[in-house]
Amino acid sequence: MDGSLAGDTTPLTDSRVVGTWNGTNCPATLTIDADHSARVTGFPVASDGSKVTKTVAGEGSWKIEPAVGHTLSRLSLTIGSAGHEAASGKDGSTTVLFVTVGDPDDGVACRYTRSSSK
Repeated sequence: MDGSLAGDTTPLTDSRVVGTWNGTNCPATLTIDADHSARVTGFPVASDGSKVTKTVAGEGSWKIEPAVGHTLSRLSLTIGSAGHEAASGKDGSTTVLFVTVGDPDDGVACRYTRSSSK
């Protein structure tokens, strides 16, 4: 992988997201099941503007939000009662999911690569 992250214009589908995703730059795991349930460990939910300051573990659900206008499709996660979004991209030829933590202008995000599909 070359380390550069580019937006992925390929629409998200269930088959593209179902599986186990591991954080590449954070100690997190995201498991997306075909029944639209999800489990997370070390999931980043807060930052101080330069690094993740709070993570959670738990169960929840997911759905794919369709593309609207110039906004690409994205993965919408509900963990407990909190909502989160993951976008897709490419790191070289590898599909990644990334979760922005806090203010997007700060650039704090967790990247995930899929280690297995189900």
